[in-house]
Amino acid sequence: HHTRNNAQKQWDETVVIGFTGFCKILKSFFGSVRQLASFRDIWQRVLLVLEQYSLCNSVEVSEKTIDGVSELVQSAIKASSSSSSEGQGDDESSSWLWSASWEAIAKIVTALTSSDRPVSTLEKLVAMLLELHTSL
Repeated sequence: HHTRNNAQKQWDETVVIGFTGFCKILKSFFGSVRQLASFRDIWQRVLLVLEQYSLCNSVEVSEKTIDGVSELVQSAIKASSSSSSEGQGDDESSSWLWSASWEAIAKIVTALTSSDRPVSTLEKLVAMLLELHTSL
């Protein structure tokens, strides 16, 4: 039984709940967000937040963020490729999205594998990479 009786564990749970909600909203409205003139800046900020939280000392927050990276990047790539094929996007934008996402993933992988992390976190990381690879 996992206890939530201290402030840090409660904060970690709050971060996980907020992050999960954020991912759901961004996935639901990704097509609209992608049409914004400031989309590249927004996506870079999202990737930065994903990098920071995936490297968090809390295993729970780190692992939930790794799940979120996979979900968001898969959704973004799918939405980007479907809008490109429908003539609503362009290949340069899709290529940029893909490049920026993989750059962030590479930073996460490098940081997590070069630090002392629980096996469960590294397993999540491998699962994320496999999911992304098979979704291509």
